[in-house]
Amino acid sequence: MASVGTPGLHDPGRLVGRDRAVGGEPVTNPGTHHPGTPLIARVLLTDATNRVLIVHTIGSVPRWILPGGLVDAQESPRAAARREVQEELGLDVEVGPLLTQEWTPPRTPGRRARLTFYFTGPQLSHEDVARIALQETEVDAMAWAERDRARELLPTTVALHVGGPLHAYSGSTYYFEHPPRREHDHLID
Repeated sequence: MASVGTPGLHDPGRLVGRDRAVGGEPVTNPGTHHPGTPLIARVLLTDATNRVLIVHTIGSVPRWILPGGLVDAQESPRAAARREVQEELGLDVEVGPLLTQEWTPPRTPGRRARLTFYFTGPQLSHEDVARIALQETEVDAMAWAERDRARELLPTTVALHVGGPLHAYSGSTYYFEHPPRREHDHLID
């Protein structure tokens, strides 16, 4: 362990991630600096009729998505998934096994590739649903959607994880890798 005053773990100029970037520059938003590939964690939550819970985000690109978000520095993807469900929905749930992983290349200039972890979540009871309290700074709506309808509403890359035999959890984890976007892909999306 490094002692105070020498470069190492306790030297604020050497901290990376949560509070400082490489070289000691303070991070504008502590806890969200990701010098490498951004990690995202999402949770597939269902109800008693096997519908999928989706939330509508209000960020720079409003859209329907599964609950979840960025993994903070020093946080595991599973812990991030649980934290994000708590933040977005006000529910503290046990996050289940990893269902799928997905690598997505940058879709626009200046963006980075990302790695998303999709976890199974619990089947929410009527009592759980009654306790949902949306975090209005991140999501402005939620909906229960049949799987076919959820696949229509969700971004294409997310829709892959919402239906079919993958969600009758088999104990296997699936990995998806999307090809890099080509110059004219926007014409066929």
